[in-house]
Amino acid sequence: MSAAWKFTDRSEHRHTAQAAACCELPGKEGARLKFAFWRHLDRFLHSVELCSHDTQISLFRSHEGDPIEAWPPSPPLQQLSRAELPGGDSALLLIGMAGNTHWSLSVAVDSQQQELVFDVACRAVLRP
Repeated sequence: MSAAWKFTDRSEHRHTAQAAACCELPGKEGARLKFAFWRHLDRFLHSVELCSHDTQISLFRSHEGDPIEAWPPSPPLQQLSRAELPGGDSALLLIGMAGNTHWSLSVAVDSQQQELVFDVACRAVLRP
């Protein structure tokens, strides 16, 4: 199994519990790491799960806070797009803001190394 982002139609992920984008990385003995982004109100929450056969264990899930918080517990990622990379791989590009703070996140699939490469940035005017 090679790693690749799978996407749902925009109209589907706004109204259902289906992930807007997810990627599974194969591991040893049938285990996989699953990374997913889900639409929730005005932003995308994200999760990491360990999957094996019919079992899923949640390892990490963002904590969104509420839309009026200047410093929510997790980055308020509000827009998601996909970029094609050289060699056929793809990346997710996410941006968002809360108060005067701007966030960006890219998650690229490296199918040769079977890994995801994360780049996260935050531009803040004031310290939290």
